[in-house]
Amino acid sequence: MSNTIDDSETEFEFIRNIIKMVGPRIAGSLEERAAAEMIKEDFGKICGNAVLEEFTCATMASVGLIPALGFLLLFGAIPLFFFAPLVNAIIVGFFLFFALVQIFKYLAWFDVFFPKQKSQNVHAVIDPEPAKTTNTILLAGHIDSAWHWPVLAENPPKVTLKLVYGIACVVVLFFASCLKVLMRPEAAFTISWDWFNLVVIPMVPGFTYIARFLKWDKAGASPGAMDDLAGLSLIRWAARYYHDNPGKIPAGCRLVIAAFGSEEAGLKGSHAFVDKHGTDFLKNSWSIIVDGVSDYEYFHVVCGDAWLGTKYDPDLVRLADDAMTRAPIKHDTIKNPVGSTDGASFVRKGFKVVTLAAQDPGPGKNYHTRFDVVENIDKRTFPVMKRVLLNLIENIGKTISEQS
Repeated sequence: MSNTIDDSETEFEFIRNIIKMVGPRIAGSLEERAAAEMIKEDFGKICGNAVLEEFTCATMASVGLIPALGFLLLFGAIPLFFFAPLVNAIIVGFFLFFALVQIFKYLAWFDVFFPKQKSQNVHAVIDPEPAKTTNTILLAGHIDSAWHWPVLAENPPKVTLKLVYGIACVVVLFFASCLKVLMRPEAAFTISWDWFNLVVIPMVPGFTYIARFLKWDKAGASPGAMDDLAGLSLIRWAARYYHDNPGKIPAGCRLVIAAFGSEEAGLKGSHAFVDKHGTDFLKNSWSIIVDGVSDYEYFHVVCGDAWLGTKYDPDLVRLADDAMTRAPIKHDTIKNPVGSTDGASFVRKGFKVVTLAAQDPGPGKNYHTRFDVVENIDKRTFPVMKRVLLNLIENIGKTISEQS
């Protein structure tokens, strides 16, 4: 079994095997569990140990709920606009607040009202000198794959425009309902057929887009080759490299590799992992998330998340930038434009983190669609990302030594 930098067939075989044996791995599903069990066995063979940790979470309380909100807007909010605009304003206002909290900010305030599913994290440790260990270098990716997003699959360049249009329609409906009550207070709870009702007509396409944002078809969901079996395949390569070459692990450091569950459901797995290990090996840690490795022309150091407002550790970002420069590979430093990575769970708890990616931020047709298959991964990305990981871990070791 090859463990060289330039030969990535072992990593691609890992991806193919998970997809062949398990298929799409929706958060909280039996398929996700099966993949976690396979990854635990795999990590154990590489590192000599592996731990599977189960947790419960509300997997449908975030992105997965978007179609339901679209249908409620189409068949609930629009009729209410005609005969109960005051009630409609309250309901639509709540929808906007819910979306901000649960979908855009991943704050999970409303998780308590949703059914819970079981998910799982897997991690393994390589610690050459336990008695001398004072720092942890964590490499992580996620196990689950996303629902299929039809609009992305059909026309990626228009997805941002349609998303903005759909959200704008919700905002307009809220203010239109408020304005209707202000214009005719007596019509707050009575049917009104004046010309103002026509304002809802342009909203129908926007709400339809929200309703078909993703498909609840587990079998037709994303296989998740790029997002994020590619990331897991690379961290397991790094684990094997350092297991075989323990002297290359920076002095005073242990290496931890982790696979998180339910990332696509609002970062549930990484949140559970940080909560569980924040007082043990994460106390002095340097965390590297590898999420989305596919597109050779788009290497990124991800320094934060635009929607969440999170900022990753500036020292790690600088070290990662240097690691890519020395790879060498053309790259940039960006904020994640949509959603988040598992890095947000770490930075929210005050831990150092950076995310590495090689993904078209466009986004491409293989992002959260059934087209995220191994054949759509540019094989040139893997050797480069391997070099980046080795360079970054070397940089972390030098920084720790300088700070000692």
